[in-house]
Amino acid sequence: RMLSKMPVLEDLEINDNSGAGDAFCGSLESVLQQQDGSTLAKLRILCIHRTDLSAAGGSALGRMLSKMPVLEDLEINDNSGAGDAFCGSLESVLQQQDGSTLAKLRILCIHRTDLSAAGGSALGRMLSKMPALEDLQMQYNNGAGDSFCDWLKAILQQQDNSNVLSRFRKLQIYNTGLGTSALSTLKELWSLLPAAEELRT
Repeated sequence: RMLSKMPVLEDLEINDNSGAGDAFCGSLESVLQQQDGSTLAKLRILCIHRTDLSAAGGSALGRMLSKMPVLEDLEINDNSGAGDAFCGSLESVLQQQDGSTLAKLRILCIHRTDLSAAGGSALGRMLSKMPALEDLQMQYNNGAGDSFCDWLKAILQQQDNSNVLSRFRKLQIYNTGLGTSALSTLKELWSLLPAAEELRT
């Protein structure tokens, strides 16, 4: 609730606070719904590691990102159960927005959040909405790899998406259940990205 009194806050980290994740996200969403848009308008970094963020908190967080127009670094690592709900909620928000949500996001870390095939698909579909993305860390989400790669391939094959992921440099996707075929396809796609540097499978 206090964040409405911090209009110039740029960096917010609430890591290693067991049990705090859902309460924080629920309370913050309530505050943002009542504000004029100035709360968190300058937030660039948001880290919520190891806070027991669940599906409920992950869903709330996904909905809130449209209120953080200059967010560059989002990390929700090590929150079992939050991944699918977060990605599903965020995808729904992005489908309704004008393109400004996540327009500046450079780093997205979502490892160890129980992301499944459904969440991997949602994350893959969202890539076209993240034009500034440079670094994606989604490792240790067993089951998400193949579906994510399927959508990455589909997006890059669309001619009108030639500039999508033009800044994408790093992808960590190991321990996500990548099959042999998906891994081969991913390596081919990676070689086509103009800024690609580090691929960890």
